[in-house]
Amino acid sequence: MHQLSSSHHFTLCHFLSVSLFTLAFLVLPFGGSSLRAADTEYWNEFIFAFDLHADASMEVGLEQQFIDQGSTFSLCNISLVPSFRLTKTTSAGFGYRHEREKEDGVWTTEDRYWLHYSVKRRLGEWTLKVKPQLEYRNLAERDVWLARPKLYLQHPVKIGSTSMTATLAGDPYYHFDTGTICQKRISTALTFDLDRKTECSVFYLRKLKRSGDDWKKTHVIGTEIAFSF
Repeated sequence: MHQLSSSHHFTLCHFLSVSLFTLAFLVLPFGGSSLRAADTEYWNEFIFAFDLHADASMEVGLEQQFIDQGSTFSLCNISLVPSFRLTKTTSAGFGYRHEREKEDGVWTTEDRYWLHYSVKRRLGEWTLKVKPQLEYRNLAERDVWLARPKLYLQHPVKIGSTSMTATLAGDPYYHFDTGTICQKRISTALTFDLDRKTECSVFYLRKLKRSGDDWKKTHVIGTEIAFSF
């Protein structure tokens, strides 16, 4: 197993401690709300990224999720996400996702559409990215509008001879109909190159989903493999 040098170990610990302090509110339940017992899930996504021209790109995503401690296949989706660079630090785009999910033994279908805008800033070796997203979910029983102001904080790290990017991200879901935050996610990830055009991310995600007056907690172990063309 590779060992961290003292300087890289300090950098990684500093990154995680500052980031966790900054985004802690995203995973804390409100007021007198309580937490329900947690499940553990495994999520995986394959991403195929294409440059359409100098200022436009397209991502095609294929995701699979497994619940019940990662033993039961429960969800799959395909997404199409074109994005357009506006300036050196900003971009905008939209997305479509077709999703199939197994609930209580029955497979349901959902179509999801969204608009997103992204701003990125560099502060030395730190990268801060803010990505607000307006989302429309076309569910069988109702339509739902959500706002998801995503926040990413990144820093380069090195484990042994392998250069990586450490990321901490926060993602609250604001439900327009109820006027409340219905879900909160926080994740930490390490991303590294497998070859010149393929990168892999390994992440841990903690999800809190509102259920009445309670919050249902879920632990997620995940992988993401992105291919660039």
